[in-house]
Amino acid sequence: MTADQSPAPFVVSHGVARQEMIPKGWTSEHLPHGAGTVMYDPGRHQLTYFLGQPSPSIIKQWRSDGWSVLAINPDGQLWTRDRLVATRRLLERASRAIEPVGLGL
Repeated sequence: MTADQSPAPFVVSHGVARQEMIPKGWTSEHLPHGAGTVMYDPGRHQLTYFLGQPSPSIIKQWRSDGWSVLAINPDGQLWTRDRLVATRRLLERASRAIEPVGLGL
């Protein structure tokens, strides 16, 4: 597996999560309200838990920033994004926004 490829974070039910399930270098966090346990690489993945239902405008903005829904429960949603992919998208947007400047030679 190359540095560009990384397993995605995953959620398991409470009581199912065991230390040996966590890939080396990863960590686990219990989700609110018994929603399970998320396992992820903190150096690679960002996580946020949104209580309730985000508005369509927030969903649109988050998706454009590279976030995606990992899990949904009655109380909220767990969103995640890959830091490397998000950084690349940002750099691609910036490079398209910059017009090449000629030296006039």
